[in-house]
Amino acid sequence: MKHTDFYALHKKLDEQARNELVAAIKAHGGEYIFIHENEDGDYNNEEKNNAPIIAASTRYMDGYEDFYVVRVAIEDDWLQIYGFPKDDWYAEAELTSVAHGHLEYIIDMIPETENVQDVTIASKS
Repeated sequence: MKHTDFYALHKKLDEQARNELVAAIKAHGGEYIFIHENEDGDYNNEEKNNAPIIAASTRYMDGYEDFYVVRVAIEDDWLQIYGFPKDDWYAEAELTSVAHGHLEYIIDMIPETENVQDVTIASKS
């Protein structure tokens, strides 16, 4: 049956969220860390409990699972998202695919700066 191309709409929304996330990261100097490591290489438990959780995957995974987002950065003009699985506790990995609508969870958890309080980009119809 004919219907709206929802996949195209999701892709458009994901691109807008990606652009707004990049703006939020740039407002913090190009990187925002949600979960810091101490000198022993252990992650801060309190920060872990307050970090965003998104459905994502690494390049080696067949499907999505829940990840704590450790940090986000702009590296070589490219958005990089790093995290570790919610059910496991090991070193961070680069997240190469994020479920539709989950980038906003990251933006929600990045605080305003003195100079940037809003990263909304007007949608082009």
